[in-house]
Formats: sequence, structure tokens, C-alpha cells
Amino acid sequence: MPTDCVQHEEPSLMTSLFWLDDPPENQWENRHTKDSKSEFEWYTDTHVIARTESAFRAKFMEAKEAWKKETRFLSSSTEIVLNPHYQDIIGMGKKALPFIFMDLEQRGGKWFWALRHITRENPVALADRGKTKKMTEVWLQWGRKNRYL
Repeated sequence: MPTDCVQHEEPSLMTSLFWLDDPPENQWENRHTKDSKSEFEWYTDTHVIARTESAFRAKFMEAKEAWKKETRFLSSSTEIVLNPHYQDIIGMGKKALPFIFMDLEQRGGKWFWALRHITRENPVALADRGKTKKMTEVWLQWGRKNRYL
């Protein structure tokens, strides 16, 4: 195990934290008592949150890139949205919405199916369905209104 890794193991939990540099001074307080297991306390939770968000973003980006690569030559909307990587993104739930909206805003794309299934809403008027530009505008307005953008 690398020297810059701290590992905490319990019967139902195993977590590893890897640092790119040395861990910040006093990041951990390691308390041992006669009758208890080793216990780690965070002095700052922001490091965990930032690393978790970064890991989630990386997972999203990996799935998105694989999905786009595997479906770039497909014309069937059904095949595009049933791709396993697209389904993985839908499975990420609402945490994926900011990334989906950013991609929709910057590059457009076939995110409407995912948006409908994750949000359980469809703000696009019946008359505008099938009009990609209008659907994109409506979904981006919805994303801003609901603070995902």
C-alpha cells in the first residue's frame, strides 16, 4: 500500500483516500481506546466533498465519452438511448443533471430521453416535440429555473 494512503476497515465499510501530495497537516485525528476500534475524524469535510464530486464528474465524463463514441454513427434513436453507457448516466440520477445540462448547452445532443427519465418531467409542449432546437431551449430554461445550470 502506498505511504500516502490511509485505509479504514470495518466489517461493512472499507474506504481508501489517496492524496496526490502529502495529506494536509493535521488532516486526521486518530484516536485509539482500549475498548474501541480506530476512529478517524475529519477536521474539514470539504476535502471529502470535493473528492467525491470530482470522482462523480470523472465517472459521468467517462460514461458520456464512451456513449458518444459508441453511438456516433447510429441513426436509430432507440439504439442511441438504449446504449449501456447512456443507461448508466440515467442511473446516476439527479446528480448527473448539471453535467447533462452543461453538455446540452455547449454541444447539444440527444439528452432529452435522459432528462425526461431523470426528472420525471417533460416541459416541451406537444407542438414542439421533434424540434431539436426548440426542445433544447425549453430544457435549458427548465434547467436554469431549477438551478441545474
